[in-house]
This record gives sequence, structure tokens and C-alpha cells, in this order.
Amino acid sequence: MKDVLNIPDLAFVRYCQKNYGVNRGVYNTIEQWFYECGISKVQERRAMILLFLKQLTTSNEKCKFGAGGLKQHLQFFWLSSMTKKASHS
Repeated sequence: MKDVLNIPDLAFVRYCQKNYGVNRGVYNTIEQWFYECGISKVQERRAMILLFLKQLTTSNEKCKFGAGGLKQHLQFFWLSSMTKKASHS
């Protein structure tokens, strides 16, 4: 996974498209959302993106979102990851 975190931007987007079925627009929305949550370091943000996409694809083969669906998934993921983080401290 560490190798994937260090590849160029376009290659990382294509990796996400190929492995998780997200298009460029969805990827950009996800990345922007995590950035706005305060994850400003690229490698940390990419790690969160991959965790998020892996979580989604455990129940679905491809990531598909209806109106507002992506935001709901992001909020749920964020809250659950913050809860896990708090319980480990």
C-alpha cells in the first residue's frame, strides 16, 4: 500500500478508478472532503481515501452513489473512524 500512496496524482486517480470503480468526479469530491476535514498531507489523505473506498467495496462491487449518497457515506465513515480513534486513546 505504501507504494500506491507515493505514485503521481493521475496514477493514483486511475488506481482508484480501476480498483474501486469511482470516476474522476467522485474521486475529486472524496479527496476534497477529506482535505476540508483537515487532512492536508497528501499521503495521509490518500490512505484515508483508500480506507474509505475499501470499506464501501466490502459490501458493494462498485461504488455507486445517488443524490447525497456520497456525502452520507463520507460522514458515516468519518464519524466511525473518529469513534474508533477516541476509543483507542
